[in-house]
Amino acid sequence: MTNKIDYKKTLDEIQKLVHSELKVNGFKKKGRTHNRILENGIIQVVNFQMAKYEFESVVEIPGIRTNLYGNFAVNIGVFVPELYQLTFNQKPKAFIQEYDCEIRERINDYASGKEYWFSLGTDYKKTAEFIIEKLKSDVKNWFDRFDDRRKIVSELTESKEIKFSPREKLCGAIIELGIDRKNGERIINEYYESVEDIKPHKNYVADLAKQLNIKLNKKTSA
Repeated sequence: MTNKIDYKKTLDEIQKLVHSELKVNGFKKKGRTHNRILENGIIQVVNFQMAKYEFESVVEIPGIRTNLYGNFAVNIGVFVPELYQLTFNQKPKAFIQEYDCEIRERINDYASGKEYWFSLGTDYKKTAEFIIEKLKSDVKNWFDRFDDRRKIVSELTESKEIKFSPREKLCGAIIELGIDRKNGERIINEYYESVEDIKPHKNYVADLAKQLNIKLNKKTSA
C-alpha cells in the first residue's frame, strides 16, 4: 500500500512536470503554489492541494463526507493587490497563496461543474499531461476573464448569480474606486442597501465606507 511519503513524492513529480509548463508562461514557484504577476499588477495563482488525512475511526458518507486521502486538487485564483490591502488593511504578502484571493476556483469538469480530485495512485505522467492540457484550455480561458480590472469589476458586479463570495459585489466596487470613484461609490451604496440591517456585515460595510471616505446614502445610514 502506498504510504504518505510516497504520495508526497508522487505529487512532487506531478508538480515538477506541470511547473515546466507554468515556468514557460512566467510563473514562479514556492512550495505547492505558483504565481504569475501581470504587467497591471494582478497576480494569477495556481496551487496544488493534497488531501490531508486518511480516515481511521471516522465513517465515510458518500456525497457528504468523502475520504479523499491519496488524492489532490488544483486550485486557481486571481489576486488584486489594492483589494486585499483595502479589505484587510495590510500590505499584500511577497508571495500570494490561493486562499488570499477573492476570486478563486478549483479545476473542474466545466460541462458538469464537478471538481477534479486526482488520484496519486495512478500514472503520474498522464495526470500531469491532463492538468497541463487543462491549463492551456479551460484555465487559460478562466484567467483571461480576469486579466484586467475592468473585466473583474464587470464579473463581480453585473452577474446575476454569486460565483465566488457573497461579498463579491463589494469587492468589485472597491476595485472600481480606483477606476471610476463615483461609480464605485454608487455600487458600494447599492451593496450597503442590499444588506439586512440585522446583519453584522452591514456595520462592517459602514466602517469600510468611512475608512474609504465614502458617504453612504442618508436612507441607508439612518
